[in-house]
Amino acid sequence: MQLAVVILTNSEPDNTTAIAEALSAAVLPAGRAAATFTGDASSLIGTYSGRRGSSEMVIAVTATPQGLAASIDGAAAIQLTWIEGWTFRTREPRLTFRRDGNSGPASELRFDTGGDHLILKRQ
Repeated sequence: MQLAVVILTNSEPDNTTAIAEALSAAVLPAGRAAATFTGDASSLIGTYSGRRGSSEMVIAVTATPQGLAASIDGAAAIQLTWIEGWTFRTREPRLTFRRDGNSGPASELRFDTGGDHLILKRQ
């Protein structure tokens, strides 16, 4: 079964992804268990930063026994759920790692909440 959820707003709420997921969960059958990232996590671990409006945003990605976790602007680390490739999510933002070329560690982290889209560079 396929489903498209479209949310129209006249502002940029921070919870559009959570709203879309709640709507999807209300009409779709229960999903399968989350898959486990089996790639090289060491290529993703590091600190990424960039501008968010007039301030600097910093995301620190670390390894935990359960997998990868991210701390946003010094807050407590949140476990990341693997989606596919180098794309993960927390409850709200989607985090996609990218690299220059075909090998080596990630060089940037794309932070996407549905309302905000930022590109953070690896430090």
